[in-house]
Amino acid sequence: MRNGIFDWFIELVQDFRVFDSVAKAVQPVVKESILNSPGGPETKKALHGAWLGHALHPVLTDFPIGAWTMAAFFDALSGARRPYAAPAADLCVAAGVATAVPTAITGLNDWSEIYGRPARVGVAHAICNVAATALYASSLIARRTNRPLGVQLAYCGFGVMMLGGLLGGHLVFAQEIGANRSAGQGLPTDFVAVMPESDLEPDKPAKATVKGKELVLVKHDGRVFAMMAACSHLGGPLNKGKIVDGGIRCPWHGSVFALEDGRVMQSPATIAQTCFETRIRDGQIEVRAANAELP
Repeated sequence: MRNGIFDWFIELVQDFRVFDSVAKAVQPVVKESILNSPGGPETKKALHGAWLGHALHPVLTDFPIGAWTMAAFFDALSGARRPYAAPAADLCVAAGVATAVPTAITGLNDWSEIYGRPARVGVAHAICNVAATALYASSLIARRTNRPLGVQLAYCGFGVMMLGGLLGGHLVFAQEIGANRSAGQGLPTDFVAVMPESDLEPDKPAKATVKGKELVLVKHDGRVFAMMAACSHLGGPLNKGKIVDGGIRCPWHGSVFALEDGRVMQSPATIAQTCFETRIRDGQIEVRAANAELP
């Protein structure tokens, strides 16, 4: 049941299959362009925000949103004949346009790795943001010869920006894009037996359950490793992944996590995987929360 106009709008966007064609055409171009840029895969990883331990795009959105919000504030003051307000508003509009470019690049990089209904919302989110940037760029030009028109264009841009922000918020909070799918609340603080050691074959990930949470076990180079089975990116099943260079690769989008400590070795994931301490007792593999997760 829909609760309001925005819920109705979201349903409309999510079911608008024309956006699938847009995603199918644009996403490969985005991926290729970034992978063929200087640095290649490392550039893509950096744009996702792996170096930050957090998705980079949401951090950068604060710059244009903040700048354009302040522009609206100063434009309102300039109408009240505050002499400092007009140049301050112009500066904020320019700052927002400049910072919108890197923000858009990181957003496209993240969007190139999502599919289905979230990808459709991502298309609408991008359309709003491109439209808002175009309105603000036009505002910046118009302010030189027709200031009232420039201010009106900025207010239109502000409204479109807010709609884009609502769509972006829906992606994060409702569809959990960029959220940590392997968050480890309620992990066991004492060792718990999860599997006979004899059942775990070398370099063949296996799924186990502890306290209602699924984890993946891997025997590699004579050691047993354990981490949450749901990839921190979009929840892909790591128990169906492959072991590569001391890490485990997600079968959905190719993120690689180090077996040793869960750190991101290859994006699109940006958040480290929650790991467990392991030991062998009486032929059983036992796990508990790693030190960082213990109270």
